[in-house]
Amino acid sequence: MATGSGVSAQDLEPRAYINTPVGLNFLIADYGYLAGGVATDPALPLQNADIKVHSTILAYARSLDVWGMSGKVDPRLRFSVNLYGAPAHVQGV
Repeated sequence: MATGSGVSAQDLEPRAYINTPVGLNFLIADYGYLAGGVATDPALPLQNADIKVHSTILAYARSLDVWGMSGKVDPRLRFSVNLYGAPAHVQGV
């Protein structure tokens, strides 16, 4: 019998607490690559599973005055596409 426990994490960007002048705009671009094995239940018919992930990040932030304290607006939007694998399936079709 296998058991698992929950894992928690936090997202803290570098220089999150630096006092930046009001009105600065930031444009951030990043690329990441991840590769490795996939841990699965031994009862599944999946063997030697391997994963390769290419990710690109494009971000915008603006520093501003929030009631006399420095702050940043950092909206997030995520879009992802599986380029290999099963096609999209529409419910009821």
